[in-house]
Amino acid sequence: MTRIQVCGYISKFFPGSGRAASGRQFFFINGRPCNPSKIQKAFNEVYRSFSTNQSPFIVADFIVPTNSYDVH
Repeated sequence: MTRIQVCGYISKFFPGSGRAASGRQFFFINGRPCNPSKIQKAFNEVYRSFSTNQSPFIVADFIVPTNSYDVH
């Protein structure tokens, strides 16, 4: 079983803590930038269930053990 850790920051669910657009969302895998659209959508859907008119500010780094995937 592979253990994946997520380190980062997501804005609070209070009015004024989020953003009007989702342009400030940064995702990384082992420190390298990526664009995981399904994960971003999941973050936004959960956030909007608490704050319907805002998007979260997100910085998330998914730490995946390097021996758990094959790049070839």
